[in-house]
Amino acid sequence: MRNIFFLLFFTNCALANANSMIEYFNRFIITFSSRSVSKNDYASLVSYEIDPAMRANYDIFPPEQYSNIDNASDFVIKNTDILFSGGKSRMLFLNFVRENILGSKKVITGRLVVYNKEHLTYSFKIEKYQQDNVVIFENILAIIPYSEMSSEFSCFYKFKQIDDEVVKLVDVKCAG
Repeated sequence: MRNIFFLLFFTNCALANANSMIEYFNRFIITFSSRSVSKNDYASLVSYEIDPAMRANYDIFPPEQYSNIDNASDFVIKNTDILFSGGKSRMLFLNFVRENILGSKKVITGRLVVYNKEHLTYSFKIEKYQQDNVVIFENILAIIPYSEMSSEFSCFYKFKQIDDEVVKLVDVKCAG
């Protein structure tokens, strides 16, 4: 009898954790579908402090670092595109999460999903998907026409359950 109780308790905890992640990503998509968010919404979804000067804007051709950055701490909530290196990237990231995490019966890790938009190629894949830890990889490749130059930028977005049923974006590691 104790074994059955333990199994039911363990299963319920696992389902609660899975539901926490699903609920989190639903809120994440709804909130970040807008270019700006409230401080409270941002704080409830993100515990990562971004440096806008270290990000490139891939909505501009050729890509450039974000400029005219006022040093206000709420700059990112006024322009959430910075978190995703541009508005196109933000919308594709949200679409990727919607289709591959929320809209999928089974989340597949390691499968590369590619979107081609004009001179840019965006690639996404789920590196890790656990009940309390999700890592999404993004790569942006911009080919500069009429030249041999390109620009590439890659990020790992780490979502983690940090407290009892509280999930947040806890880290974004980028290189490029």
